[in-house]
Amino acid sequence: MRTYEEVVAALVEREIRVGAFAAPNPPEDCGAGYSPDVARGFFAPYEGMDSIPVATGGQVWSIREVRSGMRDMAEAITAFTMAEYCTLY
Repeated sequence: MRTYEEVVAALVEREIRVGAFAAPNPPEDCGAGYSPDVARGFFAPYEGMDSIPVATGGQVWSIREVRSGMRDMAEAITAFTMAEYCTLY
C-alpha cells in the first residue's frame, strides 16, 4: 500500500531505527520461491535509495549466520538495543 520511499520517510519521521535479519545475496532456494535480488533494501540500496537499516540508523544481520550458528539472534538484538537505547536519532 506504500512505496519504499514512503515507508522510509515514515520510519525516519517517527525516529524508528530498523534492525533486521535478512538473507544477503546470492539468493538461495528455500522452497518459498525465488527472488533475484533479496539484498535490496536491507543489505543494498533499493532503486538508488539507502537501505532501510542505513536510512534509519539501524542494522541488518545475515539470517544465514543465525541458521549456521555463527550468530546468536538474541545476542545481536540485545547488543543493538543497548547501543541505540540512549543514542539520539
